[in-house]
Amino acid sequence: MFEVLTSESSYLRSLYVLTEHFMENRELTDTIIISDRKTLFSNILKVREVSERFLKDLEEHIFKEIVFPDICNILHYHAQHNFSTYIDYVRNQTYQEKTYSRLMKSNEQFAAVINRLQELPQCQRLPFISFLLLPFQRITRIKMLIEVGSVMPGLDFKDRKKWWKTETSVEILNISHDSKHTSNSVTKWLTDNGVF
Repeated sequence: MFEVLTSESSYLRSLYVLTEHFMENRELTDTIIISDRKTLFSNILKVREVSERFLKDLEEHIFKEIVFPDICNILHYHAQHNFSTYIDYVRNQTYQEKTYSRLMKSNEQFAAVINRLQELPQCQRLPFISFLLLPFQRITRIKMLIEVGSVMPGLDFKDRKKWWKTETSVEILNISHDSKHTSNSVTKWLTDNGVF
């Protein structure tokens, strides 16, 4: 499960670029109104806190036992207790995209600052929008790591899928970045929990 830990660490570093390099940039903040800023960055600080807690938990366990025997329990716990924070981010994504597109077309100051910030080394040549998509990609990545076997190398793919459904049964981890930005199971989860 070293890959889960290292990829979470990389993801968290990228979230810090989004929050500290873009969201907290005074020049960028001065180019937009408060409601647009709120729509653009949604609850990304809460998402970052969830990642910090998850990474801390992973790091504490890796030093106890290198084999990481309870990684699935850690994932299950965080999915049940913390990952619901991603729901607000998912819900806001359509508005986020529209706001970003509108600002880039109609707000020259905003576009100029975004373009300049994207060119700085912290971004490693990645566009601003790619940082906004990080939470979707991360949830999908965690699920993929489990399904391809880094968590359960002794199980074949069919058994892994069965394990995933029976042992975790956490629909929030089925977030995928398709045209609707949610999988069928997340849509069901959102509906069942009164979000839609």
